[in-house]
Amino acid sequence: MSKLLIVTLCIGKKYLTQYELFFHPSQKNYCQRYGYDFLVLTESLSPISHADAISFNKALVFSQEIAKKYEWVVFIDADIYITPHAPPIGHELSNFSRIAMTDEYSQPTRFQRFMVQSRLGWGKSASEYYALAGFKLETDHVLNTGVIATRPLVYSRFFKELYIKHALQSINHPRRFHFEQSAIGYEVQASRQHEFMDAKFNALWSIHKLSDITLTLEKFCNQNYFVHFAGITNFSDLAMLLK
Repeated sequence: MSKLLIVTLCIGKKYLTQYELFFHPSQKNYCQRYGYDFLVLTESLSPISHADAISFNKALVFSQEIAKKYEWVVFIDADIYITPHAPPIGHELSNFSRIAMTDEYSQPTRFQRFMVQSRLGWGKSASEYYALAGFKLETDHVLNTGVIATRPLVYSRFFKELYIKHALQSINHPRRFHFEQSAIGYEVQASRQHEFMDAKFNALWSIHKLSDITLTLEKFCNQNYFVHFAGITNFSDLAMLLK
């Protein structure tokens, strides 16, 4: 059995163009550097064709036939830039056995995140974040689904059942893409299957930038490994950095 596969999902000409320009080279080079297999999915895995449900495809990645060949499968969003100094994620996962993700509400720190939330009028707690999508969960953590690593032979059924349970609800849901993140984060935390990766493997540029307006993208990239440009944040700055 091969050790590790990294998978990303990019559906639609517009998004594929952005991905190939800004993110694909860094992801491909990273996998080549450490000998990881790499797969870019450009067609939906889901029988649900509605655009609102596209992001739920990530929950189906782990039950694909190809996934069964690997000890670990790491899903990464198509808006993640991997820095040249990023270490092998396999080393990060070597002591893990469950579902490895990062805690979004620890970025930059729990206090700084609360200050950003308060200033912008966002939800005041992780529990409130999940409640906005209809999930009751007492927690201090919000799992960001931009990077999900797990053992498909153990957890493929878990993710497929999660998809069946929640994907249809995402259509026209007022929380939009936050519903997918809420549903996955809720199910993973409620079942106590989560383990926390180093936040450097899914560092949210937009949140850090909101917390510190003096922070430059170059400095942020130097400090982190997988830089997540969620919300199409500062693609133009990334273009300048890549020149």
